Amino acid sequence: MIRSGGSGKALLVGLALLLGVVPSRGASNSADHARASRLAERPDWSRIPADERRRLYWNRDEVPAFPESGDSLLRVGDWPRSRVFGGEVCSLVLSKTGPRSTYSARYVVHSRGVDHFAEKQGLGSKLQRGPSSIWRSDSTLVERSYAAPPLLKTWSYDSAGKLIHYESGGLAAVAPFPPWLSVWFSPDGTLIACEVDGSAYWMGRRVIYREMFEYLAEYYGWPKGRR
Repeated sequence: MIRSGGSGKALLVGLALLLGVVPSRGASNSADHARASRLAERPDWSRIPADERRRLYWNRDEVPAFPESGDSLLRVGDWPRSRVFGGEVCSLVLSKTGPRSTYSARYVVHSRGVDHFAEKQGLGSKLQRGPSSIWRSDSTLVERSYAAPPLLKTWSYDSAGKLIHYESGGLAAVAPFPPWLSVWFSPDGTLIACEVDGSAYWMGRRVIYREMFEYLAEYYGWPKGRR
């Protein structure tokens, strides 16, 4: 995952998108039943506290647009080798990793300010700036992020290119941390799950984060064991 910070929960999000947005062909009857049950649920967001409800995006069309428009960042070969963000020259870093040969691009500042603790924890460098992206081996976009202190925002997509997840949080070494928001959408674009700071909800019902993630896995038909 490309991460400058935020919660470790984001690692689970990206792993699931990389491994499981396409339903498993060998899904068991119990898995099919669980998914049918999740698909049949209807949301009721009236139970969420008003201050949290005001921060939600009810439809993916309401989500903020990626800061850089156009198609220049959709193909890794079109990314400039260096760019300037906040007056600092940043270098392009390319990598190929993951169980399905995903590849990524990001910009980092190579200087004395590298956050070695964050790197050791797998959170990357606090000096990541601007856009970053992860692609599947077939060149479809998994996610793209934008790091502009104090915020790191991420847009995630299913294999058909539809926005499925958006989150906004703080960079690893920036304190105090900005409010955390993570929202998930159905195939038709309506809100089905969210996390607002430390509170997780599924269809408007308060749950723990791991429970919400299990429901998402059932809903999207992510292969069992790859959640």
